[in-house]
Amino acid sequence: MKPPKVKRWKDLFAGLSLSMKRSLVMKKNLTDAISAYDFSVMNEALTECQGIDIAMKLRKSAEVLNMKLEHELKIKTFLGEKTHHDNYKDIRKDAERINDMVKDAQDLEIDLDPELVK
Repeated sequence: MKPPKVKRWKDLFAGLSLSMKRSLVMKKNLTDAISAYDFSVMNEALTECQGIDIAMKLRKSAEVLNMKLEHELKIKTFLGEKTHHDNYKDIRKDAERINDMVKDAQDLEIDLDPELVK
């Protein structure tokens, strides 16, 4: 026997409590943020779901992806700002700083994008 078709979201949410509705909406928002693969979207979705009961696996994977995207954004921003160096000392300082950022990410067991690290 097939379950009845739901014609509208309103019908689906009809019998649920407010907290359960909020939890389902936040779960969808978090799933969409993971699919977007963007730090600002992910960070906003995680901030919104603070204190709301959602699946722990989903929250954990979102938090891990958020840390990864944060570190990648930090490195990409630094690389984008440093397009020209006046002398060798500046190059060495910047190379050391990038290596430190990569090492910090590796210490936290974050798998950075291989294209970014090479």
